[in-house]
Amino acid sequence: VMTQKPVGSVLLRTAAGEEELNFDREDLYTRSLRQFHAAIRGDGQPSATGEDGIWSLASAEAALQSARTGKAVMIDPQLGSLA
Repeated sequence: VMTQKPVGSVLLRTAAGEEELNFDREDLYTRSLRQFHAAIRGDGQPSATGEDGIWSLASAEAALQSARTGKAVMIDPQLGSLA
């Protein structure tokens, strides 16, 4: 889940014990926008593609339809392909 206020910690548990891992606690919305702007400038790729967006929308629609009907809903595996 993306949040504007990252909280919590990550613990690595091994046979040697526990170790708290340090990681960047940057606001994920800010990070996503920075990646998007970099992609627009030609300095990298966006974190999600248009195809990712199509799959996300299709998944949400299928879940909604399934919840309404009580039946499994299949998503066309060709969805998002350019062919």
